[in-house]
Amino acid sequence: TDCKSNFAIRFLLSYLTIYAYYDTALDFDGGMILEAKKIFVLGGDKRSIYIADYFISNGYEVNCFGLAKHRESPDKIREADIIVMGLPAIKEDFANMPLSDVKITFEEVLRLCRKGAVVAGGRFKEKDYILATNSGIVLWDYSEDEIFKLENAFYTAEGIVKYLVENTSESVRDISILVAGSGRISGELCRLLSAWPCKLTVYARKELARVSCNFHGYNTLSELKDLSGYNVIVNTIPADVFSEGAISSAKKDALILDVSERPGFVNKDLCRLYGVKLLYLPGIPLTSAPQSAGITAAKAIERFSLNASNQR
Repeated sequence: TDCKSNFAIRFLLSYLTIYAYYDTALDFDGGMILEAKKIFVLGGDKRSIYIADYFISNGYEVNCFGLAKHRESPDKIREADIIVMGLPAIKEDFANMPLSDVKITFEEVLRLCRKGAVVAGGRFKEKDYILATNSGIVLWDYSEDEIFKLENAFYTAEGIVKYLVENTSESVRDISILVAGSGRISGELCRLLSAWPCKLTVYARKELARVSCNFHGYNTLSELKDLSGYNVIVNTIPADVFSEGAISSAKKDALILDVSERPGFVNKDLCRLYGVKLLYLPGIPLTSAPQSAGITAAKAIERFSLNASNQR
């Protein structure tokens, strides 16, 4: 019994030592939350509100700037360990703050940060990394986090189904759908659509992707030439894969949903010319699931911060 008691005491002391060293605590899901971290949420859209809420509810010290139509003070950026920007973080050299009437340049943001602070945001450019490095700031793009990408693919697929249902007059089970692309978004969309007995076809440029789609029961195309057999076409490919011939072959009441990267890769003028309805839908998670997308971003930042701490 004494041996067991001594072992239990040694184990507890070891645990407390590790706990104190990393300054962490267990969260509800068995993950780890860094304590004594100061977060500053700078601008961003509705998702940033939920990012701030997530950190507040998990015990972080959080300050915000640019999330409302009034002039808060950005001074507390100097005290922050992590500064969270939007997705995208920067628009025309200014912090992206669509919910505020305040403007602040990215260079001004960096000047306010203490050396060694982390600035987390989405879609930084090479020049942004150079500016941050020269200022002694760590720049991290949370939109490149693999779990973030996977979860946002699902939110995007959910949103596509919503737009598809709202913009067609037939039941999903009665229409023929073509999905262009074989990446994360296409995969999640096909899994959702397969719940209905709709006619589903996937255009994929790589043979391996087509074989995988066939394995899951989807029809496949290796070329985009004739679109006349489809009521809805969803483009997930950030490339110009729809020729004039393909667009002109589409049904007059067909719907094309372009969810590729900005500025969109389905020719708007050709769709207008041939009377095909085109909806360009960038950033679907913002409109379909802003709370879930915000929490996903917050957790990505948390993972990055924990990994960085464990490497010290």
